[in-house]
Amino acid sequence: MQTLTPHVYWAQRHADIYLRVELSDAKNLDICVQNNTLQFKAQGHGAKGDHDYEFSLDFLEPVKPEVSHRSTQRLVNVTVRKQEQRWWDRLTLQERKPLFLAPDFDRWLDESDAEMELQAKEEEKINKVSIESRIRKDPYLGLKKGYLFMYNLMLCVLKMLYGNMWFVLSAYLDLKKGYLFMYNLMLGVLKMLYGNMWFVLSAYLDLKKGYLFMYNLMLCVLKMLYGNMWFVLSAYLGLKKGYLFMYNLVQFLGFSWIFVNMTVRLFILGQDSFYDTFHTIADMMYFCQMMAVAEVMNPLVGLVKTGVFPAMIQVVGRNVILFVIFGSLEEMQNKAVVFFVFYLWSTIEIFRYPFYMLACIDTDWKLLTWLRYSIWMPLYPLGVLAEAIAVIQSLPIFDETRLYSIPLPTVLGSSFSFSFTLKIYLALMFLGLFINFRHLFRQRRRRMRSRKRNIN
Repeated sequence: MQTLTPHVYWAQRHADIYLRVELSDAKNLDICVQNNTLQFKAQGHGAKGDHDYEFSLDFLEPVKPEVSHRSTQRLVNVTVRKQEQRWWDRLTLQERKPLFLAPDFDRWLDESDAEMELQAKEEEKINKVSIESRIRKDPYLGLKKGYLFMYNLMLCVLKMLYGNMWFVLSAYLDLKKGYLFMYNLMLGVLKMLYGNMWFVLSAYLDLKKGYLFMYNLMLCVLKMLYGNMWFVLSAYLGLKKGYLFMYNLVQFLGFSWIFVNMTVRLFILGQDSFYDTFHTIADMMYFCQMMAVAEVMNPLVGLVKTGVFPAMIQVVGRNVILFVIFGSLEEMQNKAVVFFVFYLWSTIEIFRYPFYMLACIDTDWKLLTWLRYSIWMPLYPLGVLAEAIAVIQSLPIFDETRLYSIPLPTVLGSSFSFSFTLKIYLALMFLGLFINFRHLFRQRRRRMRSRKRNIN
């Protein structure tokens, strides 16, 4: 079996050397330090597939012979202790860095930061010992503080909102009176709004009607309680705008993290960053794309006025690429196409989500509006092209592994290959590009026309 060198990432502290070896499902591990040289041998799935991988590192200064390591499904973490607690100028004895070795920026600190971290740990340890020696540990202390904090916070908020009505509302803090108050209040509002109780019950049978019913019920109760203050509180208590604002904020933060992370790694590591993008970015991309399912649900329940079909095309298309092509095929996870797909997706979204977020609070930034309605024109086709390349590269892998293939009777053949489904999907992908491109172009034209009218 061919012997190859895995990708190795390193970082240091004053007392330790940390190595991260990119080797999935590693077995037959042989890691030792002899004559101040680390020897690593293992069998697993690395950048070149399933092979035997090995490497050696001649350390710059003496290290202890004991080596600790922890193997996960995706990588191997190795920790080596230094003989003396001091900062090294480099890792290896030879000045020229080995080609397979790169900095581990997830754990990287410069010397001053490492000293501050070490000092903070020592101070924390001293403070902990000092506090524990003076105060008897109460296992319920956190629970007590949490309860008292929430209780007093609730009282303060109620007093701030109601002012002189506090002497009345204090009665509601009693469980019995509070229950009877809310029960009769709800019945009174329902009777006032709907009259016939059957109409209310029928609204609950439909999810959309039930949601809208509860939303409008809350608005009516708030308006009845606050009176003239409603015009102020409605801006903050609008459930619809609050939900949409928070959703777009979370998505913006997620894709911003992806974009910044990939950009920094690209400038520092160059082309080497192409091949481990999936292992670095995948968890955040999984989160963002699962959250994106809400973009199909929002127009379905009437929260936004955009069409359901264009949103479904984009969400389903991206999730097929992420979960089926990249997520289920380890052979695809080390390919450069992953970098280009993720980078194009995140570049589009870091302008789209803040635009929608600001729209929830009726704020319009001209530059951001122009970018949101213009930058997709070159990037969206490039993203679809990168997705198509990923599908084409995955076809022989699906044929070889028979993953997701459907067994057929002997008369019809051995099995129905999943790659045939992907070829059909490849054609539909460009049809979806045409539909979404036309939809986005119409949106841009309407937006630009309305802006011109406002200017005139």
